[in-house]
Amino acid sequence: MPYMRTTRCKAAAAARIGAALARRKRSELLELLRPGFARTGPWLQAGKYVMAVMSQIPKRNGWTIAAHAGDRAPDRTQRLLNRAVWDTFAAMGVVRRFAVAGLDEAARTAGRRRGLAVAAIDETGQVKQGELTAGVKRQYLGCVGKVANGINTVHVAYVREGTGHALVGAREWIPAGHLDDPVKSAVMGLPDGLAFRTKGQLAIDILADAFADGLCLDFVCGDEVYGSCTELREYLEERDQAGLRAAGAVQFPAGPARRDHAHLQAGRRPAGQQARLGDPLGRDRIERTSPDT
Repeated sequence: MPYMRTTRCKAAAAARIGAALARRKRSELLELLRPGFARTGPWLQAGKYVMAVMSQIPKRNGWTIAAHAGDRAPDRTQRLLNRAVWDTFAAMGVVRRFAVAGLDEAARTAGRRRGLAVAAIDETGQVKQGELTAGVKRQYLGCVGKVANGINTVHVAYVREGTGHALVGAREWIPAGHLDDPVKSAVMGLPDGLAFRTKGQLAIDILADAFADGLCLDFVCGDEVYGSCTELREYLEERDQAGLRAAGAVQFPAGPARRDHAHLQAGRRPAGQQARLGDPLGRDRIERTSPDT
């Protein structure tokens, strides 16, 4: 936690309360994660890793995380991430339920019971050198705004209007060429039988997990990659879930009638009022391994 100096009593008290609450919530989350680990050692190391990631260290890499965790070298954290036995999807579910419950409780505490609950789909690129990392290749990366060597991961964020937001699911996108090449697949450590999934299909997988947890959404939004995915739109329509209809930016009617909470809470649009996502803007031509990449 960052240090804070102030001569204002109320500010100091609020900072102490905030720090204590953060420590309590962090301990609560780590305790919930315990069943997902086969051994106590990796679970304890995961706690150190989480604390380092949540800290204010200016740069996060193996050595800075090790220093924050009190380790002499990055070996323990690398072993946790590369070889330790733990259920990543179960852990992701725990974090998702924890984050959603926290945001919902914060909204209720602030008296925002009718604020919109939105799922925002997007992807994040990360520059990676070499050819050994799973999913790495030359492709468009939004983090650098150009084609570069790296990976792309599809994310879904849970957003509570006027309260906050948190990532609640992620899937790394693996190019079909990596799965079709047994040698490259083995070198990258990809699991046997892994099937190619488009970015839209990965978004479906994340949303399916969230819906299975009982997540209730007023709206699902995303950019043109997801708005132009027919399968994703059909999946939402089958659930009667308001959301993606075409590619572009979310548009609501202007003025007092821009939100009809009664209809949105039921997952439906008011009659004659179609929430839409602009006009199709075309697909990314950098990687087109299927019509709905």
